[in-house]
Amino acid sequence: MYKDSRKTTDQNSETSQALIRDVVLFDLDGTVLDTHDAILDSMRFATQKVLNKTIPDEVLVAEVGQPLVTQMRTLAPDEETAQKLLGVYRARNEEDLDQKTKPFSGIETLVRSLAEEGYISAIVTSKRESLATTSLKSFGMYELFARVNGMESSVGHKPDPDPLIQAAGDLEVSLERCIYIGDSPFDIQAAHAAQIPCIGVTWGGFFSREVLEREKPTVLVETMSELHDAIKQLTK
Repeated sequence: MYKDSRKTTDQNSETSQALIRDVVLFDLDGTVLDTHDAILDSMRFATQKVLNKTIPDEVLVAEVGQPLVTQMRTLAPDEETAQKLLGVYRARNEEDLDQKTKPFSGIETLVRSLAEEGYISAIVTSKRESLATTSLKSFGMYELFARVNGMESSVGHKPDPDPLIQAAGDLEVSLERCIYIGDSPFDIQAAHAAQIPCIGVTWGGFFSREVLEREKPTVLVETMSELHDAIKQLTK
C-alpha cells in the first residue's frame, strides 16, 4: 500500500497531520470515454484523404494523448499539410463521434462513488474543451466533474505538467492533494513531472501494458474495481 510521509503544518495549532489527497484528476479519451474506434477511424480517413496513403494503425495512434495538432505534425511533411489533416480529422470525428464513443463500463458508477466518499473529480484532457464537454453531456456525466479542462486551459500540454498544475489552480486546491489517472505514456509522464501519484489504466486500447509499465506509473490497473482500490490506497 502506498504511504505518503509528507506532512502539512497547521500554523495556528502548530500540529501536523498527514497530507490528504482527495482530488482525482481523470484523462478523458481512453480513460473515461472509449473513443478508440472514433479516433482510429478519423485518423485513417484523414491520412488517406490528405496524404493519399495508408499508415499503420500503431503509427496513427502513437501520439494519442497529446493535442491533436501535435499528432498531425508528426504525420505531415509540413505545417500546411498538418493543418489540412487537422481539419479533415475534426470534420470526420465530430460527424460520427456519438456512434463510436461510449463511457467505459463502470466508470460512471465509480465517479459517483468517489463523490459519495468525499472526493473531488475533474477532467484534464488534451481534447478541445468544447468537444470534451459535449461528449460528457451526451452521456449525462458532465455534472459528475467539478471541472473539465481541455487543451485551451493551459499553455503547456502533456507530457508537460502544466495541465495538471492549471487544473489544481482552477479547482483552488493544492497540487499535492491531487492524483492523476490516464491511459497513455504522456499522462504518466505529466504526473511524474508534476510530482503527483499516477494510476495508469490498461483499457484505453491505444497503448499496451508493456508500454505503460515502462513509464513506471505509481499503480497500473486493469479493472474499475482495481482502480477504485488504488485511488483509496493513494489518497485518504
